[in-house]
This record gives sequence, C-alpha cells and structure tokens, in this order.
Amino acid sequence: MLSAHDIIELPVVDARDRDAGMVEHVLFHPQAPTVVGFQIRPPRLAHLIARKPRFVPLGQVQILEGRLRYTSAKPDTRLQAEKKQGFTWDDSVVWRMMPVVSESGQALGLVKDVLFSASEGKVQEVFLTGGLAADIAVGTQRLSGEMVIGFDRGKEAIVARDVALSVELSGGVAAKSGRAAAVAKVTAGKVARKAAKTAVDLTDKASKHDLVKETVKRGSSGWKAFRDGFSEGMREKD
Repeated sequence: MLSAHDIIELPVVDARDRDAGMVEHVLFHPQAPTVVGFQIRPPRLAHLIARKPRFVPLGQVQILEGRLRYTSAKPDTRLQAEKKQGFTWDDSVVWRMMPVVSESGQALGLVKDVLFSASEGKVQEVFLTGGLAADIAVGTQRLSGEMVIGFDRGKEAIVARDVALSVELSGGVAAKSGRAAAVAKVTAGKVARKAAKTAVDLTDKASKHDLVKETVKRGSSGWKAFRDGFSEGMREKD
C-alpha cells in the first residue's frame, strides 16, 4: 500500500530520468474511493517562471523509493487522459484535509492520510484527524476502505458508512487516563455540530484548489471549538 501523505512533494522524473517537477496533489475519482492520478508542479523556466501544472494518470507512473517516474517518453496529454478516464482533471478531488461525514450526516473528522493500492488506486485505509490538539487529547480514527463510500459533491465531503461511527478513537491522553466524561462531551457536544456544519456549509467550488483552501480554513475554525470543548469537559470532570 502507498501513503498519499508520503507521496506529496516527492520529486518526479521523466522516462529518461530528467527532472519533471514534484508531486503537488494526489487526485481522487470524482465519486469513487480511488486514486486516479497526480498533479505535478513542473520545474520553473530559467528557475524563475512558474508553469501550469501537469496531470498524470496513476497507471502512467512508477512509484519508486523517494520519487515518481514516468513510464513512457510520451505520456498522455491532458485531453487524451480525460477521454480515457471519462471525466476531466478539474473534476478530480483532493482528499487531504477534506471533511468526512457519515451517511446519516454526523461529522467524523478530516482526512489526514489515505493508504491505497499501487496497481488500481483503490482506497485501503483512511486516517482521520481533528487537529493536533484534538488528536493528542482524544486520539485518532482509522477507517477501513470498505467503510468509505466516496466523495459527495453536494455535501462537499467524503462520506463513510454509518458503521464508521462505532470505530473507537486510539492514542488519546483523555482516553488513556480514563477521562471518559471529557471524551464523551467533546464527541457529542458543540464540536461535532460545528464540524458537521463545516461539511454542509462549504459552497460549491469551481476548482479543487478553492475547495481545499476553504476546507482547511473552515476546518481550522471547527477544530478550535473542539479544543475548547475538550478543556471544558476536563474541568467538569475535575
């Protein structure tokens, strides 16, 4: 399995091992839980002039130790790739820091990392975060690929099956110390409502770049409330 987090910012070389840029985004199918390719940031012209991003399908690169390598000297053009895959690159989705909600609309967290198969791009596991403070306080969640339905453009969120609601948090200080009341308060209180509102209120974006920018901005605000809720719960327990 490959980690989307570890692939971002890896150097990219062409079929003759010449510098072709670096990985800017791991791109997912518009609906299905599948990695379809990568957005590549080409080297600057004369080290000064930025160039438009390039897009390469998963099947046209080798993911090697510490780099990506084109498998063909003439990879598909943007139009060729879009025709084969049946959707445009602009319709693909960046999952990183995207809200995750259950089928019933309950907020689960934000995407921290995704493990996927190298051959088909199928999502194997999704790691969720509530922000650094929240992860330390109440722990993190890991969803199996079978729990993940995919991206819902109407909700502007990744949707998981309701069974994901039963996945336990792991590694949190509060859980380890037996502060169950604090954990329950944070999970069921205003933070969950704020995170759910974040997923629902995101406006429809024309490009995935705007979507990621808005998601990160609103996610930061939502999980500040998470931190405050946790502190309040700890005080009540004491």
